Amino acid sequence: MRSLKVSHFGNFLQGGRKMIYVFLTIIAYILFNFSIIEAGNSLLNIAIANVIGGLFTMWWRKGRPWKGNLLHAIPGAIGIPLIVYGLSFSHKSLQAPGEVMEVVYDIFIVSFTITLWAFNKTKMAKVDMPRHLVMLALVGLRLVIHWKSHWTFMSFVPVLVAVLGYILFNTSIKISQNNPSTNSLMNILGGVVLALSGLFVPGVTVELTSISWVAAFSGGSILLLVWAFGSSYGSKFFAKCVEVVPAMVYDGLLLAAPLTIGLWYGQNFYFVDFLITLGFLAVAVDRLWCHKYGLPFYLDALVGFAGARRF
Repeated sequence: MRSLKVSHFGNFLQGGRKMIYVFLTIIAYILFNFSIIEAGNSLLNIAIANVIGGLFTMWWRKGRPWKGNLLHAIPGAIGIPLIVYGLSFSHKSLQAPGEVMEVVYDIFIVSFTITLWAFNKTKMAKVDMPRHLVMLALVGLRLVIHWKSHWTFMSFVPVLVAVLGYILFNTSIKISQNNPSTNSLMNILGGVVLALSGLFVPGVTVELTSISWVAAFSGGSILLLVWAFGSSYGSKFFAKCVEVVPAMVYDGLLLAAPLTIGLWYGQNFYFVDFLITLGFLAVAVDRLWCHKYGLPFYLDALVGFAGARRF
């Protein structure tokens, strides 16, 4: 009878310290969303921020963009404007920062998991999909609790645009394997495309007078995001289960983003919201445990308990 190894707990707890890049990625995503909200209609700030992020990567990590892989950078360069427009219009249509982040990131990680499984035929979908469905149910419960009278199907369309952008962006991060030159090229191209698109999208300002502190703030968050996300893929803790990295990042966002952004902007939360957050935490821990040790945490614990009873 297989028993729950005590070493699993020690390894898992030590892994918490090794997941620092995942935690930093989550923080960067939250800061980026904050900058999107604060930018308002002046998305030129975010365009500049992407160029700044690319130039910082070039300077700090010696990532020369002219040596980057253009084919690897193109998905991210297209994805960046879609992310920015999708998030910006989602925040305006839903007017609930916490819900925007939850819906965007939950739909993204479900679709990204299916996309990766379709191309790689890994065990990921079999392992993750039941847990994603639980997460989706928790997100749906939160939407029901905080439902607003002006929400319609069209209110959620920008969410799908942001999700498509995140799929393309994460595809670039994954296939480039944290190559600093490709990351620099991706961010610089993404910023240029975003700035040029602002000339044609109604309601978006591109005047130089609209540039503000948001550009520098967002640029810093993008730099942190690209560096930390790429480093997460290279962490030794995920050496044998690298496929779980995106799920852990977005599980963490479901845990932290609604509360931090929502509370910052004065959104009302109820006791059930914190219960939902605990549900997210339980699913995230169980997911990571299953990827590392081959059994869901609760089954591993039950087997270990049964083995202990026999002796």
